[in-house]
Amino acid sequence: MTFGTSSRVQLRAKPEATFGTVGGSGNHYALRLTAESLKYAITTTQSNEIRSDRMVTDLIQTGGGASGGVNFEWSYGEYDDLLQGVLFGTWGNLAGTTGEATITATFAATTITASTGTPFANIVAGQWVRISGAVNAQNNGWFKVATATSSTVLTFAALTFTAEVGTASVKVQAGRLKNGTTQRSYTLERNNADLTQFTTFKGMTAQSLALSIKPGAVLTGSIEFMGKDAVRAATTALPGTTTASLTGTVYNGVSNVANILEGGAAITTTAITAFDLSINNNLRGQQAIGTLGYVGIGNGVSAITGSIGMYFADGTYYDKFLAAAASSLSLRIENGSGGAGYVLTLPNIKYTDASYPTPGINQDIIVTLPFQALRDTTTDAQIILDRGGDAVTAWA
Repeated sequence: MTFGTSSRVQLRAKPEATFGTVGGSGNHYALRLTAESLKYAITTTQSNEIRSDRMVTDLIQTGGGASGGVNFEWSYGEYDDLLQGVLFGTWGNLAGTTGEATITATFAATTITASTGTPFANIVAGQWVRISGAVNAQNNGWFKVATATSSTVLTFAALTFTAEVGTASVKVQAGRLKNGTTQRSYTLERNNADLTQFTTFKGMTAQSLALSIKPGAVLTGSIEFMGKDAVRAATTALPGTTTASLTGTVYNGVSNVANILEGGAAITTTAITAFDLSINNNLRGQQAIGTLGYVGIGNGVSAITGSIGMYFADGTYYDKFLAAAASSLSLRIENGSGGAGYVLTLPNIKYTDASYPTPGINQDIIVTLPFQALRDTTTDAQIILDRGGDAVTAWA
């Protein structure tokens, strides 16, 4: 007999044009994971018929729905389509590209100018962009746009660049995703390759996301889903062939996290020991007569919460909690200094609690600051991801 082993499991995904309906054309996409808990739960109701022999007459199926999560280690580009699903948003990129423009560039102290075309048409003030290929090392790396002057000129803070004229093959990489209102669903299929068994979960809508960054560990996350139903078969239900996963290096909490900003300024008097983020879309399954499984998924408020931990050095951040002061958080996740990655920004937060208890002898005192993200009037967002790296092909 052959028994299934977790080492032979492959998870594949396909966006749905219609909720609960597997796309009929194109290919599907392998997805890297560390674990999954996808299931199709069917609710039952026991018959209440009265029998003189005291036995139960029947157990009747009265409802159902798919659910479960996918655990992963974060790497560049692999989860970008599912992040759209979590945030109900859409990646915006450089004009006419998938996030990368190769230009002939002129650098001045505060500007970069493209010699031709309109590569910067979709970039906005406050967006982070990644630049590479410049002659002067100072001109390569991550930079925050002060003003999107035009579709050919970007303006940055004073003395950002070293003057450089007409350098060819400069890459400017930029993409932005923020929370929105576009609900997406996916077909997720678990392939037990050693048994030739395929379980297909349809209508899977992102219920929540959890991210964790800690020193001495890789960046981990999980996405929980709510969906319509599931089927099992000895053949795949997905169209086309499997597009292989991307091969980016998994990010870690030591060398791949940089430029941590609180309230728009670098944290200089202490150091961060933990960052946790949770996004909850408050989904609900919608039932109807004549259908086993959900006929739709309703969404609710985008609840974004989290916490940061830091060594206790002074009362700066504790006092922000006491004063109910608005603040912000931002950090960059990158493959090496200036490498491909993301800038995660929460432009408007308030701390909901604060504590720095004494844990015991010979231990550091840690300030723990839970927070909630709120709508920011400038960006009209609660959370923003700025992407910079090789072009990422969107799922179709």
